[in-house]
Amino acid sequence: MAHRAPEAGSTTRSAMPVLWRISSTFPLVGRHVRHDSEVSRSRRFGREALSERSQLQMNAQRIVAGSGFRGPVLQRKCACGQHNGGGECAECSKKKRGHAAAQSVGGVLQRRNAGFDTATRSFFEPRFGFDFSQLPVHKSAYREEVHNGPDPDEGKKQTPQPGGKPAKNTPACTAPSGVRLVSSSEVEFPGYLTGGGICALMRLLPESGDVCHINVMEEVSATNGTTCPDSLLQPSLCYGKSEFPPGKRPTKGPCKALDPKPAEFTDRHTVELSGTSVLHDSKRNPKGLTACKIVCDQEYYIPGKDRVTLGHFLIQTDLRKATVDKKRVTLVTVTKKAKS
Repeated sequence: MAHRAPEAGSTTRSAMPVLWRISSTFPLVGRHVRHDSEVSRSRRFGREALSERSQLQMNAQRIVAGSGFRGPVLQRKCACGQHNGGGECAECSKKKRGHAAAQSVGGVLQRRNAGFDTATRSFFEPRFGFDFSQLPVHKSAYREEVHNGPDPDEGKKQTPQPGGKPAKNTPACTAPSGVRLVSSSEVEFPGYLTGGGICALMRLLPESGDVCHINVMEEVSATNGTTCPDSLLQPSLCYGKSEFPPGKRPTKGPCKALDPKPAEFTDRHTVELSGTSVLHDSKRNPKGLTACKIVCDQEYYIPGKDRVTLGHFLIQTDLRKATVDKKRVTLVTVTKKAKS
């Protein structure tokens, strides 16, 4: 049999049914190829996105490192090493607060007879139920500037009787009902750039009969009339509480010349700075005042459940610029009188 050559286009026409049958038999072949292409493109785009994200993270890390910023640190275990859960356990937190308070107290104790700061007092007073402002002597952190009350050797060995009652085995006596100023003597501090004050001799009332020799307390507070800035003297003249034992003679200090009787006590009001003229100091006296005054209210009382007020006095401290031996100084004059 002779074979004839196929006509043009016959191959395409004869192949069409075969291709149609293949696509009909395997209908997912074409789609599967397209799906693989999409996955390939997604992976490529994903790699590009991840690369871009990594680059952004690296840039952010460089910026943070350059700024010195340090973010929060995840703490899975307490500093004591015994507690998990993150953060700090209650016991360690309590110890930390106690250590901070102890450091504050230690700093105060190193400044002999200096007053507690406000933060320390606010921490301890509610816990002990006691007013820690009751200190017999007031001193600054660096030098003694202000002295209101007895001399340092007074008022420490004796304590007031509860409720203002005399000690046991004491003969019958009359409870104090008041106090009066007997005398006041001026005090000078030669060579000090700021200095001056008074030593006051006080007498318990009534003067007739045998008045009970009970320790007396004082409380000093600010009142109207002050023109000096608060920054002039540290601590303030108008602050604090002191205890006075009747009949005790000062053994040192500027008031040691006084010899109080059994129903009398001494009270000292002085300002003394050896190396600073406070009115010439621009930090202490920012307004450049040539003179000013500080006025305080002083209350004497007998402590106890029923507090007994013995009297109120006004203490005025006048300060003025002066020149002594070619040195710029601040002269201090103190006056004390009963408050009407």
